[in-house]
Amino acid sequence: PVSGSTLSWGSEDLPDEFVDNVGDDIVDMAVSGDGSIIYVTVSSNETYRSSNGGESWTTATVVDGTDVLANVDFIAVAQDDPNYIAVVNATDPVVFISDDAGANWDTLLAVGGLTAVTDLAISVEKGGNHFIAVIGYDSTTVETWYYEIGAIGSVWTEAINGSPATADLAGAVAFSPNFYSDQVMVNITADTAGDTVDLNIFSFNTKTWNSGAFSDYPASLEQDTPAAINTLDAASIAMAPDYLGSDDDMRVLFYGLTVN
Repeated sequence: PVSGSTLSWGSEDLPDEFVDNVGDDIVDMAVSGDGSIIYVTVSSNETYRSSNGGESWTTATVVDGTDVLANVDFIAVAQDDPNYIAVVNATDPVVFISDDAGANWDTLLAVGGLTAVTDLAISVEKGGNHFIAVIGYDSTTVETWYYEIGAIGSVWTEAINGSPATADLAGAVAFSPNFYSDQVMVNITADTAGDTVDLNIFSFNTKTWNSGAFSDYPASLEQDTPAAINTLDAASIAMAPDYLGSDDDMRVLFYGLTVN
């Protein structure tokens, strides 16, 4: 039998030389499933792409006909296709998609009634189509919306059944890397009244969040009592490659939070 070694921390030396090819502050980053392609955004109407670990970059302007995205604040790449990407602005929630690494773009129009975006995700292919998910605010209400690209008559649909009614802060959203099998999406939200940050899970089979589809959800990630949770400044989700929403033992993910 084969067994794993004891987990431990290691260290890596920093590079001796830094190459500043992007030239601006990076606001979001996405890496392809095979690790070969890096995408970054810098709050301009361009995306930056590197196929050599960041040594050099190419740019692509986000434009569909006469529709130009003023600032790219969030970017996501499909984990089964390094050329399939989606981008969105934080305060003008119109999603642009490209299946050729940014050479050409299409718009999916405005995301429901959202007025602000806090994260964007794209699924692996399921039934020949990719799904896009966006989390953010409709005024002050936390909402998560999804769109099935290529489906006949597809429109933006809110994932609302069973969603946390008291959540008032929006964080991150992600699809399972095995979405074609488990059809699962997760997000992070916070409840300032309850002083909790929660991980929520949504089943596309039942179109329901949390206990409507899975027991033991929402899962509490942070609970400050009596200290208050006032803001959710940043949140991120990374799933293990073998994450499987349909198996309790395989729901392994990592998350990052900045909470005040």
